[in-house]
Amino acid sequence: MQCVSDETGLRFAYRLSLLDNKNVASGEYSISLNNLLEKLLYPFRLCFTFRNQQVIIHKGCFPEHYTLSGAIFEDSSFVSIPYVSVSIAGRSEGCIADHLGRFELNISWSDDKYDTLVFSSMGYVRDTLIIEPEKAEFLNFFMKEKFFKVEPVIILPTKYDVFEVGNTANRTSGNLYLDTHGQQTALFISAEKNRKGYITSVSYYLSERGNTDAPFRVRIYEADSTGMPGKDLIEDALVVKPEQGGGWYTISLLKLGINMPEQGIFVAIEGVFPDDFDHYYGDTEFIDLRKMDRNSNQSVLNYGQRLGYNRKCRKDTWHYSISKVWFQLESQSFGVMISAVVKYEMENEEQNTYSHE
Repeated sequence: MQCVSDETGLRFAYRLSLLDNKNVASGEYSISLNNLLEKLLYPFRLCFTFRNQQVIIHKGCFPEHYTLSGAIFEDSSFVSIPYVSVSIAGRSEGCIADHLGRFELNISWSDDKYDTLVFSSMGYVRDTLIIEPEKAEFLNFFMKEKFFKVEPVIILPTKYDVFEVGNTANRTSGNLYLDTHGQQTALFISAEKNRKGYITSVSYYLSERGNTDAPFRVRIYEADSTGMPGKDLIEDALVVKPEQGGGWYTISLLKLGINMPEQGIFVAIEGVFPDDFDHYYGDTEFIDLRKMDRNSNQSVLNYGQRLGYNRKCRKDTWHYSISKVWFQLESQSFGVMISAVVKYEMENEEQNTYSHE
């Protein structure tokens, strides 16, 4: 900048932090001053403004976020894939595609030239796509179906103990509205000590007061050393869309082969919206329960499950806020109605071995 200032007589004003660790190659340029400044500053997402004999360098002309939208399809059939998780690698930003496979993601600008999108959905190969923020346009993304290779196994007679654990009651005292994308509520379920087992299914009590056909994400966390939700035991996004109405809704996990950790698990339900609640509130694509006419025929998908709760398991219920913190209610606590079926192996005395059915 000093060379430009010596040649033009202009003074430059800027915060030191804007130009820290930013270097450009020296050389001679036969272009206008405007073009030269754009060439030097644009790669660092910096702008300039002329004011009298002063050039003010700033970032005001660049937005803090950019929007990326698109649709996701199965690569051989070209059929849309609903409820795919779309996230930014290394960051906490992400969204869930809607029932037609469409998504819209509001991404914060970073100093990186490229962002990496991560696409994840149960039954499909997790894949990534590198994008340039300046060239972010509507994109079509294709995912491959995931096939599992099963090695031959020898089936031996093994006895099992099967337990249905958690809050298994059939009577509710209220319901919790999952009204924001990313909101979660979970129930802690302890494990049988010194026994090898695996989780065969999880169940949620869906209230008829909510949109019982709305999609939601199933999450299972291993309890960490502090007794809070830790590692997610479901590798890919598992989003389900119930069709049965209110009551207990069960999801089989047999294909996933999730072992029961010794320290126990947290079974959580996550509200799914195509984007944040504030963006869709009042929009024709979002049906707010308080304004919905139950006598009308809605052609769009309604979002927002209501999960039943009662006074059981209050000490084992946890919530995940939009500020990304797990917490428990100190007053007016309740126990969410979530359960799981865990199958524990019994030692076969004759064979002295374990096996799965």
